[in-house]
Amino acid sequence: MKKIKINVKKLVFCFLAIFCLANVHPINYVSAQEETSGGAKLKSENDFFEREENMIRKLKKKKSQLSQSQKKDLEAKMKIINEENNSLKVERNACGSSLEDDELVSTETIYPARKLNMKSCKQINGYYCGPATTKQTLQYLTGKSYKQGDIAKALGTTKDGTDGTQIVKYLNMKQKKVNYMISTTTNTAELKKRICHDITIADAPPIVRLKFVVKEDNNWLFSTKGHFLNISGYSRGIKKVQLTDPNIRRLFGNDKTGKYNVTIKELRQALIDHPNHHMYW
Repeated sequence: MKKIKINVKKLVFCFLAIFCLANVHPINYVSAQEETSGGAKLKSENDFFEREENMIRKLKKKKSQLSQSQKKDLEAKMKIINEENNSLKVERNACGSSLEDDELVSTETIYPARKLNMKSCKQINGYYCGPATTKQTLQYLTGKSYKQGDIAKALGTTKDGTDGTQIVKYLNMKQKKVNYMISTTTNTAELKKRICHDITIADAPPIVRLKFVVKEDNNWLFSTKGHFLNISGYSRGIKKVQLTDPNIRRLFGNDKTGKYNVTIKELRQALIDHPNHHMYW
């Protein structure tokens, strides 16, 4: 009977290889790519304003370099964030709250309807929603038309998508009208305040990063695991928001405006469903 020699090192290596393969998760590539790096996920209510407050601190240090328009925008945003932070603390101390709360601020504000005269841009492929949204945002703010390819290169866009933090940096580098910053709040009342500020006061279209699915009872026109687009208006009370979406003309033809409406609840849910919860305002 022959003796079987066992190479212990090779045996251990085989076990490790099998373990690693069993724990590898497949990468899913989707149209209008999602990208989950480059942004912190929400952990608690205390994270709502952390990114905004950090960005404001950085901007305040560079206040001498800001235009008068940017200084006014910064002051208005500081006021919104401070008021909401105080309201959040009062609400949490009174009865507690969670990320899924629809309203942490009980007062109802009646917002008059507003719309921006914003042109849509046709994104040139399934993963250029970031560059295309950046292009249509800059075109509204500056009147200049930038090439999607140049923007994509500057943002570091790949087939895996775009890092939203790079969009903010690029927008603030290319224009002196407003200071774009990242919000991670999904509270309805706070979303309304940010949308109202951008559309009515700052005259600048906010950007949102969403995940949504077409259903019979909703207003989405296509499904995506991750997508950038602009908010360009809202109805009275911000019960509905107008979106300017660069993917519409790519999917449905050049004769489309790229504009459609969803409810504020649908927008909020799409923000929650995306792992980054990002609004750029």
